[in-house]
Amino acid sequence: MINDYPNCTYHGCDIADTTNKILKVGQFTYSYGNILTGLPYESNTFDFVQMRFFLLALRKEEWPLAVKEIIRVVKPGGMIQLMEPDFKLPDDSSSAYYKFIKAALSRGQDILIASQLEELVLATNMTKIIEHDKRGCNMGTFHKITKSNA
Repeated sequence: MINDYPNCTYHGCDIADTTNKILKVGQFTYSYGNILTGLPYESNTFDFVQMRFFLLALRKEEWPLAVKEIIRVVKPGGMIQLMEPDFKLPDDSSSAYYKFIKAALSRGQDILIASQLEELVLATNMTKIIEHDKRGCNMGTFHKITKSNA
């Protein structure tokens, strides 16, 4: 994004230090924070907030709090972007995928949360959705894209 939008400043925040130690970019700052206990930013700080890949980081009951927190730090008129994988269930219930689902459910996680993100945002009564986009990518064993990346 920094290359595409060089006049912007960027702030990363995570519960763990996942930054690239070699990356030295003046317009990027990194903070530690936990979305469930409050991000280390004032309300109405950012024009754009992206939250992605929290699928296995949050339990089902934690999602509403996380969504409210990213809405809190975005400026009025700003935008939020939520990105989570939305899995298609295979027909074979003996597949490893169903074991993954069972393990996630045992931890209180909802791996099908992507299909509920729009509802979670609307339930806050703090925003309006101007765009909702869903894109597919077949990552099955026999798909030509998967084979080319194997």
